[in-house]
Amino acid sequence: MLFLTEFKIIPIIFVNIKSFPPMGDRLDTIDGDNVFLNDGKQGGMMQDFSKLQCEACRVGAPPATDEEISDFLEHHPDWTKIENNGISQITRTYKFSNFVEALKFTNLVGSISEDEGHHPALLTEWGQVTVNWWTHKISGLHRNDLIMGAKTDMLYV
Repeated sequence: MLFLTEFKIIPIIFVNIKSFPPMGDRLDTIDGDNVFLNDGKQGGMMQDFSKLQCEACRVGAPPATDEEISDFLEHHPDWTKIENNGISQITRTYKFSNFVEALKFTNLVGSISEDEGHHPALLTEWGQVTVNWWTHKISGLHRNDLIMGAKTDMLYV
């Protein structure tokens, strides 16, 4: 079934929800532009950065909060927060079996970076790619860096 609204065609799909596996206590909630997942821990919800979009960043934009950074690092333990020349960054090294696979991954990261308009430092070597995210305009970590870190993880299968 299709509905036409404001000159856009929107597909409507009816699904038998009983055909899906039970989600247990996992609950997705949306609060404004934020998507949260129940992480099963006492206290509640973690932010699912991989489902968010980067926003245009400007000089003077607010940096990521300590709470956002801690939440990201807790749920993405392969990432590390570092200081490089006094600038906070997140970094992760991804391992591959050869240079060709590392280069393919580098190109995938490049593609999503172009889509989001936010670009990392990439070091491609035989068998590994190191990715560093930070925001040049604020010389530190912005929420966009956490979003892109999560999206980069989604590419690594």
